[in-house]
Amino acid sequence: MIEPGNNTSDELLAMRNRIGALSAVKCRMYHEKIAFDSITGLPIESYIPGADFNRVKICCHELRSQRIACAHTNARILLANAIAKLQAEDPLSVEQYNEWLEELNRLDNSINMIDHRKGDLEKELAYLIKEKPDLSSKNANLFEESATQISFKINELENHHCQIVDELEKLLNKAKLKLDLILQKRG
Repeated sequence: MIEPGNNTSDELLAMRNRIGALSAVKCRMYHEKIAFDSITGLPIESYIPGADFNRVKICCHELRSQRIACAHTNARILLANAIAKLQAEDPLSVEQYNEWLEELNRLDNSINMIDHRKGDLEKELAYLIKEKPDLSSKNANLFEESATQISFKINELENHHCQIVDELEKLLNKAKLKLDLILQKRG
């Protein structure tokens, strides 16, 4: 537990600078996409045990470490730590910071759910494309309908992720503003 008033201005400024480097990017969970062969148009099968298909490359660690809406980041932990520092410095607003932490937890859970669900749907679509029937067969319409339904679900998840990005950005901006106000009061 962080004790009230035990944070030096330098510590608070360092925290402000760290969260100031964070960003909320609407990537639509791109890393969950399946990689397709540019010649055959078929999904590229993985040789890794337990992985059915290759995925597109995930963002590099440096980017992920700054993106609070990424499923594979520790940046939300940094934001939670900043909120905890704010709680210690501003005990009159503890309830407000608890709400922020609850909101951050809810958004974190949603991101993880979207990440897994989108990955499952992308894999389902890849299997469907891999087994694609001859377009002249009677199963062609069923294939098109199934592919469209899966693509629609993927798009809904991507749109939900974009909404979460907006909510995380608002929360991040609130924390930045509060830290700025505390630092201004300290002179």
